[in-house]
Amino acid sequence: MEQRTVEVINPRVSMFGSGCLIAPGVVLTAQHVACPGGDMQPVTVRDKAGRTAQAEVVWADAALDVVLLASDHSVLGTDLAVARWGELTCDYPAARPMCTMTGFPRAMRLALPDAPQTFVADLKTVDGHIKPATGSRSGHYGFELSDASAGSADLWRGMSGAAAFCHDMLVGVATFASDHWPCGLLYLMPAARLFASPGFTDAVTSVTGMAPQLQPADLSVLFTDVPDPQLSSSSSYLLHARSAVVPMSGMTGQLDTLDAWCRTSRASDITAVTGIGGVGKTRLVTELLHRLAQPRPEQPTARGWTGGFLADTPRFQPPPYGMLGASKYPLLIAVDYAETRRTQIDQVLDILAARRGGQPVRLLLLARGHDNWWPSLRRARQGTSVISTGTPVAIEPDDALSDTDTQSVFDDAKRAFNERISALRAAGHQWATSPLTPTSGIKEGDVYTGSANPDDDRIVSLHMAALAEVLTTLNDFFARHEKPMDVLIAHEMSYWRRIVEARGLFFDEKLMRTLVCVQAVAGARKQANAQAAVAAGFDVHYSGFPNTAPHDEARLAAYEDILTAAYPSGDGAHWGSMGPDVLGAALVAEVEEASDRQFIEHLLPHPNLSPEQRHQSLTVVARAIPEQPALAAGAARAVAAAPQQLLPLAARTVAAELAPEVARPWLHELQEALTERARQPDADPHTSAWAADVVNTHPPGDRTRGLLRLGRRTPTTRPRLRSRRPAGRRR
Repeated sequence: MEQRTVEVINPRVSMFGSGCLIAPGVVLTAQHVACPGGDMQPVTVRDKAGRTAQAEVVWADAALDVVLLASDHSVLGTDLAVARWGELTCDYPAARPMCTMTGFPRAMRLALPDAPQTFVADLKTVDGHIKPATGSRSGHYGFELSDASAGSADLWRGMSGAAAFCHDMLVGVATFASDHWPCGLLYLMPAARLFASPGFTDAVTSVTGMAPQLQPADLSVLFTDVPDPQLSSSSSYLLHARSAVVPMSGMTGQLDTLDAWCRTSRASDITAVTGIGGVGKTRLVTELLHRLAQPRPEQPTARGWTGGFLADTPRFQPPPYGMLGASKYPLLIAVDYAETRRTQIDQVLDILAARRGGQPVRLLLLARGHDNWWPSLRRARQGTSVISTGTPVAIEPDDALSDTDTQSVFDDAKRAFNERISALRAAGHQWATSPLTPTSGIKEGDVYTGSANPDDDRIVSLHMAALAEVLTTLNDFFARHEKPMDVLIAHEMSYWRRIVEARGLFFDEKLMRTLVCVQAVAGARKQANAQAAVAAGFDVHYSGFPNTAPHDEARLAAYEDILTAAYPSGDGAHWGSMGPDVLGAALVAEVEEASDRQFIEHLLPHPNLSPEQRHQSLTVVARAIPEQPALAAGAARAVAAAPQQLLPLAARTVAAELAPEVARPWLHELQEALTERARQPDADPHTSAWAADVVNTHPPGDRTRGLLRLGRRTPTTRPRLRSRRPAGRRR
């Protein structure tokens, strides 16, 4: 974190210390360094490269000995992302995290050879551990240095104001060194106490353009991160439910029910929140986490809850799930797409069932339905210590409008998006609002009319329509688009363009559309998966060109880097993806249509993709089918073309992901595709008969029992299916 470290100098007194750039031009430091004796006059801030700027106090708390300074964001920390905030919540020695701090201690002040009376401060980075009990009675963290040597604590003067980071989250600010533990113990003011101080979060929001969120830093190895601040100029960031840009509307009954469920006397419990995509499940849980974190009026000194969303791909392997049973505070664990994560859920429940005592833990499962997975999970755990009634909480599409109306929600969302974009711009964040093509293409009198016609009344559709209208006020070019989805995709393209051109490459809009869809569909847990997916994306995109030369490796590597920068992962995976799901599904449908409906058919069986990527691809397509039913045909043709690769995966996906009313047309598509494939002269009769028998054993209306028999019913000889070159991609 040395790029965030600055030297803080008060020119009116002989005082020096360290500080941390939490955003471009925004410095967090100790008050006794910047404002000794209550002096709130401007101070000088100097970064590692020697650039200096004057900084003014925008927030201070003398009792905590911490101040927030604002300086010129075009001088200091220009390229820095907004820092993330964390706290230490567990006492789990087996996975105790290493913390890091960088500052300008007195011991590193060096005299110039030609001017021995002149001293220059230099950096020192130290590693250490923060054990929960050390310093807790006084409300501090005790940072125990790993590389300390004997000496005077006075040598650590100048380290005051330095920030300690744990898993890239700022967890505390150094305020003083212990005289009784020479060079071995530094005291930090925890970030959690800053969040509890009046005016702090408002001040951070004002100067950074983003509302800070406090996360469990030690549990970040198991949880997904909040949306990456680098995405601030992307629609994905603004629309992400966990960004909480728009205040939650409706769902007060569900929120109260879940709040009461969390506060029962049980040590552990599990339940589910169900509803179709885009109705507000993630936003509801985000609001629940915020409510639980606040002290209750009847217990103003009591510590609130902590929690987060369990990562599908935890950063540490094997995941240290034991940490979840060692929380010092009440803990809420949310699991998104729970219908596809039964194995992981069982691992967590086993940990919770084995613990004795401790803080309350709640496991909240989010899913699009519950008929096909929740009853079996509840039966398996009924009567154990980890479940009570197990009654799921349902969310209907209009529940977000239960205490308001569509127009009010739309207007509130527009206001919130405008305010957040204005704040981001004022804080120095770039916004991609320049036209993608010359403005001469806009006809006089073009008016965006999408706001009156969102796709439906789901809360996500209203928010997308509101953001689309806001974006048209920032870029007249967007007025030519008739639908909110088209405006948002056009805005994402301007975001991609800036990333591509910053790397000195020509912006190929069609290629980027294809590659972003490959990223969203296939995903990548590791860099090797990402590289393979990019190569597959190039093959799919150029599949219509005969005798295409091998793709340039440097170009493939550049686009892998571009996609990683555009949509970074929030967990241990290498990639994230464009969101929300409904926007990603719309882009995939556009690319599928532009490829003469061959994108999905070519991508799913591509030999570069791993089995996990093929499974994810089918899962993503299955989730998108309710929004984009045309995608089912391409997926069915892909499964029919490579049944031994894809049919077992399709079985699990259909069983877990699709409601019966969606599964029936999907299975009909699959039947037709298999029948058509069997008619081809190069089709293998044995494999075709096996695949058709699997699907036809039970009619599509009888759920997916035929497909679920795949694990027991497969060809006895497993003959290899002769390959058939996919039809060329017409343009």
